[in-house]
Amino acid sequence: MTRVWNIISFLAVMNLIAVGCFVLWLFGSGRMDGDRLERTRLIYHVPIDQETAERVATEEADAIAVELALEEASLVRLPAGSNQPIDSLEAIEMHRQRMERRFRSDLERDRNELLDFERRLALREAELERRTAAFEASRTDRRTAEERVEFTRVTKLLESLPAKSAKEYLVRMCSDGQTADAVGYLREMRAGTRTSIFAAMKSEEELQLASALLKSLRVPPSDLDEATEIVDATATSPTDPK
Repeated sequence: MTRVWNIISFLAVMNLIAVGCFVLWLFGSGRMDGDRLERTRLIYHVPIDQETAERVATEEADAIAVELALEEASLVRLPAGSNQPIDSLEAIEMHRQRMERRFRSDLERDRNELLDFERRLALREAELERRTAAFEASRTDRRTAEERVEFTRVTKLLESLPAKSAKEYLVRMCSDGQTADAVGYLREMRAGTRTSIFAAMKSEEELQLASALLKSLRVPPSDLDEATEIVDATATSPTDPK
């Protein structure tokens, strides 16, 4: 029995020494100080049921505080026409000022957006007008070039015809009111071809037309409209029979 008691005493002393060494190691390594020791004591000082009840009470108090804060904030943001209670006239004034600032900000933003839209619309209209003018100018130039090519082609065709056939074609053009074109063709022809066509005009009416055409050829192209009126009148006037 004495031997068993000695063994138990030895183990108890060794455990006590081990615990003491462990505590010394905690303090020596910086893992334990007086504050941590006090917190550890408080953890085991309060029973678990009491700690749970205190934690629940604290959470409920925090929730009530948050709810009150949200309610106060909602009262400040409350519109003046609302049916909910408003705590003071100061809250109404703050809300009015805030709404006024928001309205002015929205109005300024809308005005800037409208001005920007008008500016972009004006730029697009100017670009459209520029493109339309360029297209019309290009089409006019192309039409003028095509008409010039066609005019040259008809002139060469008339030059290739016999003088009598070319004369008949020009006389018919003058009778149909196309005197300006006839004068233009004659002006573009070679002098020899033009002389042959005038020489082919034999009748009295054709001679009068030839005289009017010669007068038109002496007129500069810029004054050709007045000259063609004279030729048209000559081409359509009746001749006295011999």
